[in-house]
Amino acid sequence: MKPHVLSTGALLLALSACHHRGALAPTIETVTPAAADVSRGEQITVTIVGRDFDALNTVRFGPIALRQVSRVSHSRTASTLRFTVPVNDEQQADRGGAPVRPLASGRYSVQVLTARGTSNAVFFTLTNGSVDRD
Repeated sequence: MKPHVLSTGALLLALSACHHRGALAPTIETVTPAAADVSRGEQITVTIVGRDFDALNTVRFGPIALRQVSRVSHSRTASTLRFTVPVNDEQQADRGGAPVRPLASGRYSVQVLTARGTSNAVFFTLTNGSVDRD
């Protein structure tokens, strides 16, 4: 019986498939700060600490998908992302031709999306003057 020989490319493909099957969806451990007031128009940077983030991620902030959010640090035990809190609905996918409106005050879920799945949701409280969320 002859042994089966794999080419280097086939071996790498097989190892890659094994690695991705065991890969985990991302997990958010903390979001800092957990609340912000954007009524003065200042940009607020939020830090997400968790596990299993990709080099580039999508952060879902309520109905808004913030694409290509870069991982700013990574170790065996934790990864960190940073994003700027949106102050209006300009990046919301289903806006159509509606005018840009400020985001309303309220609680927004924050999730990280990677090629391996979607993280748990952590909530962020946004205050925006007198604009209330429905």
